[in-house]
Amino acid sequence: MDGGERKIHTKIVMGGFVLLVVALAWIFMGVSAMGLKEAEYHRLTYDLTLAAAQAMVRANPRLMFCYAAYMFRPAYIHPMKGVRMKTRLYAAIYGVLTPLYPMMRRVMLQFVTTTETLGRALIRAAERGYPTKILRSVDINRLVA
Repeated sequence: MDGGERKIHTKIVMGGFVLLVVALAWIFMGVSAMGLKEAEYHRLTYDLTLAAAQAMVRANPRLMFCYAAYMFRPAYIHPMKGVRMKTRLYAAIYGVLTPLYPMMRRVMLQFVTTTETLGRALIRAAERGYPTKILRSVDINRLVA
């Protein structure tokens, strides 16, 4: 790995065998902000996630915990491989936008990404880092390219 990358594994020696244990946790917690008061949204997305991260780091201090909710800020995420929205309003919006995605990708690439690209970008950002603190759709796509 070059200087900008981070090691995300730990070696454990047991009975003469070396095991590589991934020391990276991706936990996707939270809810849509729609219909929630700010305090409730904060509790469900930030406080709960922070409590989980603290418990995991206590169990393994070498764990890297990536809180992606504020780091990754895509504009439009095109659902792939059967991903469905659970919020009724979002499902309706995606129902309208999905047929337009091929055109959106050609005309507005800096604003669109896919669920697959986002997933790969989460892993790459943990492995290598990224020069900015906030990654928008264009950065997410560039990280995976």
